[in-house]
Amino acid sequence: MRIVLERFRTEDAEYLCYLRNLPELRQWFRQNHAISLHEELKFILDTPKDKFYGLMILNDIEGGDLEPVGFCSLSNVDHVHKSAEFGIAVDPAYQKKGFASLAMKGLLILAFREFSLNRVYSDVIAENPALDFYCRKFGFVREGRNRKAYFKNGHYVDSTTISLLKEDFDAISRGW
Repeated sequence: MRIVLERFRTEDAEYLCYLRNLPELRQWFRQNHAISLHEELKFILDTPKDKFYGLMILNDIEGGDLEPVGFCSLSNVDHVHKSAEFGIAVDPAYQKKGFASLAMKGLLILAFREFSLNRVYSDVIAENPALDFYCRKFGFVREGRNRKAYFKNGHYVDSTTISLLKEDFDAISRGW
């Protein structure tokens, strides 16, 4: 299996909107409302490109065809403090097939080797089952629990901040 990561284009807005509004994915996102196609297009066009790197996860099918299977991003990129927040979502039809792992490797290589960041982090809804996956597979460290951080589905939920430092990435990525 091989994937390609490509920057968001306006042509991707419909698929991104579809993914971001799937209930099984949206339950783990911070936003509570359904995202309209207009909002998605505006986000792609108006977000500063040096502060946000949105990438489509594309399955490289034999013959050179590319099939979208999800997205990942580096946001809140801070070029002074060398940090960024990551996000990733894979279409439920493609989950547990290795796409998230390959995309995460690519995203971390981009963050630490291309952009020379020192820290990549995420604020994850604490009950998200992906939390343990990222900590175990990629060496992310739980920095702390944020009590009642988000209002989701009529009640407050905790979040957990996780991070990976460049020195930890260097040690983990040697085998890639």
